[in-house]
Amino acid sequence: MPAEVERRALALLEELLDHPDDETFARTLLAGETEAVRTRVSALRAAMARASSLLPTELADGPGMQDDLSPPPQIGAFRLVRRLGQGGMGGVWLGERSDGLYDQKVAIKFIRAGLVDLAGDAFRAERRILARLEHPNIARLIDGGVTAQGTPYLVMEYVDGLPIDEAVQGRTLAEKVKLFVKAADAVQFAHARLVVHADLKPSNIFVDGRARVKLLDFGISRLLEGEDEAHGALPMTKAYASPARLAGAAPAIADDVYALGIILADLVDADSDADLQAIAAMARNADEARRYGSVAALIADLDRWREQLPVAAREPTLAYRARLFMRRHWLGVLLTAAALVALSTLAAVAMVNAIRAENNRARAEQRFDEVRALSKFMLYDLYDELARQPGTVVKREEIARKSANYLARLNLSAETSPALRLDAARSYRRLAAIQGLSGTSNLGRPDDALKSLDRAEQLVADGKDAGALPADFLTERGWIHLDRWLLQPDNAASARENGRARHYLEQAHKLAPSNIDTALGLLLTAKNDAYDAIWSRDDAPGAIRIASQALDQLKMQNWPSSLVDLAAKLRIDLLSVLGEGYYQAEKLDEALAAYQESDMVIDGLIAREGPMPSLIIMKGQNAFDLSGTMGDMPGRNLEALEISRRGEAVLKDMLAHGPDAAAEKKLLILYGQEALLLSDLGRKADALVPSAASVALREKRLAASPGDPQRMRDLAIGLGSHVDRLADAGNRDEACSAARRTVAIWRRITALKHLGALDARKNVPKSDERVKTSCGN
Repeated sequence: MPAEVERRALALLEELLDHPDDETFARTLLAGETEAVRTRVSALRAAMARASSLLPTELADGPGMQDDLSPPPQIGAFRLVRRLGQGGMGGVWLGERSDGLYDQKVAIKFIRAGLVDLAGDAFRAERRILARLEHPNIARLIDGGVTAQGTPYLVMEYVDGLPIDEAVQGRTLAEKVKLFVKAADAVQFAHARLVVHADLKPSNIFVDGRARVKLLDFGISRLLEGEDEAHGALPMTKAYASPARLAGAAPAIADDVYALGIILADLVDADSDADLQAIAAMARNADEARRYGSVAALIADLDRWREQLPVAAREPTLAYRARLFMRRHWLGVLLTAAALVALSTLAAVAMVNAIRAENNRARAEQRFDEVRALSKFMLYDLYDELARQPGTVVKREEIARKSANYLARLNLSAETSPALRLDAARSYRRLAAIQGLSGTSNLGRPDDALKSLDRAEQLVADGKDAGALPADFLTERGWIHLDRWLLQPDNAASARENGRARHYLEQAHKLAPSNIDTALGLLLTAKNDAYDAIWSRDDAPGAIRIASQALDQLKMQNWPSSLVDLAAKLRIDLLSVLGEGYYQAEKLDEALAAYQESDMVIDGLIAREGPMPSLIIMKGQNAFDLSGTMGDMPGRNLEALEISRRGEAVLKDMLAHGPDAAAEKKLLILYGQEALLLSDLGRKADALVPSAASVALREKRLAASPGDPQRMRDLAIGLGSHVDRLADAGNRDEACSAARRTVAIWRRITALKHLGALDARKNVPKSDERVKTSCGN
């Protein structure tokens, strides 16, 4: 049986299963098919009828189609909640994570058991295709497999939203185009990986409540590299199908471009400007040769439309370019018109020359704007979406590297416009966060991060005193120093950077008191000050006072929607510092209350945003805080051990998708905490396993960045705890060797002038005492 006949027959069978006992529909559906296809469909229907006679019951939604005795109540870590949809080939269910690690909703797609033999290959192909399509605007494949009853399933990202044609209602034209471009970018991503969607339509493009776009349903997509294409066999939605597809051709890139053109025309108003209508018309041109050659070309033209530049879909006449020139430079045109009163002929010549000059430099300007826009898109839109998914650090590293190259190509200098320099400075600061700022998902390269921050500051310093800078430049300088604070060890250097940040932010606040970014930055300096009070100044009461006041101010502020999540994360950080202050002051009940409130806020964010890596990292840190505090309370060691291991499981699950320096740091401290708790419970030998794992991970991190004082300190702390575990287990020689090495690391930190006050008071003397105890001298 030819593959194209088999696939076409299966596609038709699915439609027939959605219309049981409707022979009129069947005759109409099959009327235009070949004799071979009709014969195969008839055979498949007969086989289904024979199979149904062996089943005890039948369903109304298909001839003899049993509901597979219902799917199992649990698929892996997910509990089935309710059915989301049902079709002839199977059903989709809402699932909720039930293992207690964190809250997560998924969509679980099943294929009917009776169709496994008939359509199982197509279902498995969908899984293979989705596995190669990891993109922020494509619904992510989370898991897949086969139930104990033999039913294949896919666990997909759940998208709680509306089809794009419904989601754009009430939005501006620019907002509609922005959402469409996100969807188109996902399609282009698939094309770059040799996958065409083949059934693009509004119901396969969802937009959630936060304007995040997700491309759905690759169930009938086609691999361009495949050998057994089903020419015309794959199902399609005729309203969005190109003439070639309707004629029976295999799906191709040009067909996805055509479908996007139809969708774009549906989304924008019929009376919208001519450029946008021309773009939609070119994309859906019946003549494939006159369409955009790729989705990337379509996106590029939409970008030109948004920048009010000439679009490729329009003829580049002098009048057309002149109109756009006047739209962008209306003030100059008005002045020229005024001059026409006195010098009409001269002004007319000047206008023509200006338009010609505009034509001559259009390409150069366009390339500059494209490089700038691409860098911003990669560092912000694309990075932010990727940062929502675990295992994307390698991809984000590539984004960071390419974005740095793009920024360098802009050749920015003091003569560059202030707006562009500020824009670029923010991009360099974002690049630094990707490269190695602690506390968030990063690549673990602090030296590169520092260089990016240096470049950012060069762009906004402008060679002027702070008082001569505009407010937004001052705010940006403040945020740059806040990021520098993250790269400093716990000593006077961190306090110095935080003081500089506060200085610039206070200057900005005087110039623009209503700037909410400045207000958030000032609260962040308070959080840093509380942290430094503990670790640099050994002043726990001061930390409690500062953090409490900052929390009160944070709660009083009415944050805009764009900063709600950042404010919530700052609240988590402040609660963490407050808890640490209480812990160091030996007020364990107050510390536990602060950590429990922080855990509640984190869980709320995960429920709203999903298990983003940054939130999982916070969850890991908070597990350590809770476990460490409970471990010091009488009779709560077992509860503390459970919390510690739960935090480890969350981080390991994240790291299974790929490396992440921040997640590794949280995991290593949890290993150490587990070892301490096992030792306290009398399980001395068992404690050596997580303790050794903690040290090994610290060694690995320091080897990747040998000059990083924070990683030196991490290793010294971890080795010190490991000495205690070795001594508890009776391994005296190993304990002595580890103790001597711990002392050597603290001496190196001291020589480099990176030793904090708390470490000088507590950890260094403790390491000296360990040598005496373990080595006998």
